[in-house]
Amino acid sequence: DSGHGTASGYALAQGTATCTTAGVKGSYGFHGGGYLVGPGLLQFDGQYVLDGTGKLSGIETRIVDGTVISAAAISGTYTMASTCRGTISYTFNGAPVKLNTIMVSGGTSFFTIETDADTVSTSVAHQ
Repeated sequence: DSGHGTASGYALAQGTATCTTAGVKGSYGFHGGGYLVGPGLLQFDGQYVLDGTGKLSGIETRIVDGTVISAAAISGTYTMASTCRGTISYTFNGAPVKLNTIMVSGGTSFFTIETDADTVSTSVAHQ
């Protein structure tokens, strides 16, 4: 929309997936970006490991305004509904991260959008 900035993205077919907590078990590499209110531009990547019981582990590296903030281990939880929509929650360097997810590509990938108050970000994760 005029006066509201620009955005880009892409779509993947949802396909047939086993959308349960156990059905999405696996390791997913991810990358994404967005904006942190105050500090500025945000970029991140890493790996999510979903254990099949709702527990998440992995590692994440964050860059804010071109400076590597840190690479840190992450742990948290995830949910998955039969609609292939879910959530991921973890803490990165003491700050909560809450994501809404949607499985795509027959359950081998998912998209995220962060739902925290001071962050606007999206990402994609692939097995």
